[in-house]
Amino acid sequence: DSNHKLQKTAFDLIEETLAQKGFARYPYETYGSWLERIEPFPDNRPLCRSLGSLVGLHNKQRFSQSGLDPEEKRKLEAGVKKIMASLSAHQ
Repeated sequence: DSNHKLQKTAFDLIEETLAQKGFARYPYETYGSWLERIEPFPDNRPLCRSLGSLVGLHNKQRFSQSGLDPEEKRKLEAGVKKIMASLSAHQ
């Protein structure tokens, strides 16, 4: 159905939080190019490394017909929780 919208993921919450902090991802940017653009800011370096390791899992969850296996899902959820906690601590 053409009205079907992709369900928001936990990764999207990270993207929204970073946008609120002034590091929005442009509509034409891939996650990789977005992370390269925002990484030079000193506070973003560890965050970008952590996010970089989760992008593949996020993309698989979002776009793969097979989705994530239970271990991948656990890894993605744990990574997102850790990043969100870090972002909350740096407000």
